[in-house]
Amino acid sequence: MDEVEWVVKIVSYEILDCLNWIESQPSDFREEIDQRYRKSVVKFFKQGVQGALAP
Repeated sequence: MDEVEWVVKIVSYEILDCLNWIESQPSDFREEIDQRYRKSVVKFFKQGVQGALAP
């Protein structure tokens, strides 16, 4: 694995951790964002990141 792949994987895991944290927060965490919208955006990004991490 070259340095670029290594950095992409580390950054991808960090993003995934952040998205998992956002998804786990109660709905009143960000009252201005509708919970369904927030979860659909998180799901979209998680699928993209998980795709990037696939072998």
